[in-house]
Amino acid sequence: MKFNDDYYTHLIKNPSENPYERRLVNQIERLIKSGVPLYEILGNMELQNTKIQVNYDPGEMEAIVNLHSHIFYEILFVSEGTADYLVGTQCFRVHTGDIVLLPPGINHSPLNRIQNKEVYRRYTVWIDPAFFQEICEQYSDIGKTLLKFRDEHCYLLRSSESGIHSLSASFEKMKLELEQCRPGYDLAIVAGALTVLPQICRTYYPSSDMGFVHSDDKLFDNMLCYVEEHFEEKLTLEQIALHFHVSASTVSHSFRQNIDSSFYQFVLRRRLLEAKKMLLGGLPLRQISDDCGFSDYSSFYRLFKKEYGLAPSEYLTLHRQSEKYT
Repeated sequence: MKFNDDYYTHLIKNPSENPYERRLVNQIERLIKSGVPLYEILGNMELQNTKIQVNYDPGEMEAIVNLHSHIFYEILFVSEGTADYLVGTQCFRVHTGDIVLLPPGINHSPLNRIQNKEVYRRYTVWIDPAFFQEICEQYSDIGKTLLKFRDEHCYLLRSSESGIHSLSASFEKMKLELEQCRPGYDLAIVAGALTVLPQICRTYYPSSDMGFVHSDDKLFDNMLCYVEEHFEEKLTLEQIALHFHVSASTVSHSFRQNIDSSFYQFVLRRRLLEAKKMLLGGLPLRQISDDCGFSDYSSFYRLFKKEYGLAPSEYLTLHRQSEKYT
């Protein structure tokens, strides 16, 4: 995905005298070198020097995107193709022209359900939560609609076919501003996003079936709900197989087929995502370890650092540094 990382590239090549900025860039460099995906790094940091950030994926990304969440709002617009998405415990099939609205803290990832994969291109816009709230308060009609989508968990907005071209043009214009980086491009991106929001409210309506991916076998969807309700408890492959009256190999195959992850990897990532939220909420580390279902604190510490390239305390420090330089 083409993230708006020109800012970080510029800082790496042109070291700053600002100590917060230098520490932030050094941390980002170290995490990238250790193999932590850029989407994971930026998704856990405050948006830098901007209230809105635009990204574009031309359909060339080969790396697997694991279950993750952001601390900001994300608007995903499908410009071409079809893909399956897991949002919370809901599975969606998105098509050209669809919008996915993701509030902060909502776990999501692409699925692997479509056998004959086609090109899948999309834009994403990240919005600072405080700025999102400001928009909703200042423009009450738009705010009422956006907050309704959020509060009623209407994550997928299906197109009515009447405004796809204008939306595509708006997102394309923001992408060009990002690529050309002419004077005032950051303001133009903010203006473009503010143009897109009323278009979304006017053009889209929540799909009657929310785009759910229907199949004869609902096992995977049911297992997702079970994990969501019990991830803080001890979960084993055998236990979930017994609960759903299937074999352990069936459970394992279902997770591999749908999200290219083992059952244990999925449960671990779900626990770690919850741990990150609790960490930013100021809870003690040992309480987080217990509340998220880890066997002991040392296991929590080791697994957190392995997944994110940072110890829990280092992760919190990085987040605070990004806040100071926002």
